[in-house]
Amino acid sequence: MLTARDAYKTSKAALFVATTHQQFGDLCCDTLENFLNNRLIWEELNFYKREGTILGKHPVFSYLKEISALRSRSVGELIKKKITLESTLRKAKARVKKEKNHPRTFERKKNIADTEKKLFEINRLLNL
Repeated sequence: MLTARDAYKTSKAALFVATTHQQFGDLCCDTLENFLNNRLIWEELNFYKREGTILGKHPVFSYLKEISALRSRSVGELIKKKITLESTLRKAKARVKKEKNHPRTFERKKNIADTEKKLFEINRLLNL
């Protein structure tokens, strides 16, 4: 939680020294994302403090569930998934590069980052 809070404070402070519209827009996205992440962590901690169980709304829980599902797959299934993710990643990166000012660019970049995380985990499981 402290790391998320520090990331939010750093990106918020950087907003005041932005010099270009592009830089300001990128920093706004970062600040908002860091704020939301900090808020979700805060909700998880308060819920656990009150109820004694995990709320499970933070994205890390869905990521852990996906990793657990990957670990239960066979080597053949992991290789097929790896090939599919690599293809998806190439196409998504090309789309973002081609359409830089698309309204969904931020969402697309987030999907690319999520795909890269999954691919990293598959490569780790395959010892590549």
